[in-house]
Amino acid sequence: MLTAWLIRRGLEEPPAFKESRVENPPLMQVVRWHKAAVVRVAVCAMVNTVNMVFTVWSLSFATSIVGLERSTMLLVSIIANGVALFAIPAAALLSDRFGRKPVFITGAVGSGLMMFPYLGAVSAGNWPLIFVFGAIMSGCAYSLANSIWPSFYAEMFPTTARVTGLALGTQVGFAVSGGLAPVLASAVAGAGGENWVSVAAFTAGVCIVVGLVAMTAKETKGLSLEEIDIVHEERSQ
Repeated sequence: MLTAWLIRRGLEEPPAFKESRVENPPLMQVVRWHKAAVVRVAVCAMVNTVNMVFTVWSLSFATSIVGLERSTMLLVSIIANGVALFAIPAAALLSDRFGRKPVFITGAVGSGLMMFPYLGAVSAGNWPLIFVFGAIMSGCAYSLANSIWPSFYAEMFPTTARVTGLALGTQVGFAVSGGLAPVLASAVAGAGGENWVSVAAFTAGVCIVVGLVAMTAKETKGLSLEEIDIVHEERSQ
């Protein structure tokens, strides 16, 4: 924390922020004019449910219920992250061509639905399919949403309130999904913990809600920071 503080105290504000400063502090702007955007970001950030179920619940399910080797299951995450190294920049290129919304929504809904075949493969103890579906779900589909959210969420706010609005929304969403997703997954899995279909349905349901909420955002593909500020200007007048 000390190192982070030392680095941050010497950083200068971006030129766009300095040029567009207004009398109202960023937090006041967010509270007065951008509450809907904060809620939207918080809900969209709950796509993190996919990651929590993949890295936490499914690992426990595989080792404690199905009886698979923990070391091999951990390798699934490593392979998925390796695939993500290529999927993330590809998703960024797709968002510049087709837009933030379609790429994010495709990734969110797609990864949620892919939880069914992945957990089904885990339940069956089918190692080839576990690796294949894990790579597709987390490495490919989830990476579409995971790579786009920094720009997608940030562009829901004007320059003067961007960091504050982004921080509030994401931290609420991450906290809720990170804290509740494994607990709720365990709850819907039943007393024996073997009901993976309910866990997949829970994950897919959350992701569908995320996709529906993301549809309400404005598309900002191809817009400059100045043009994005103009889009949000009416809310702060």
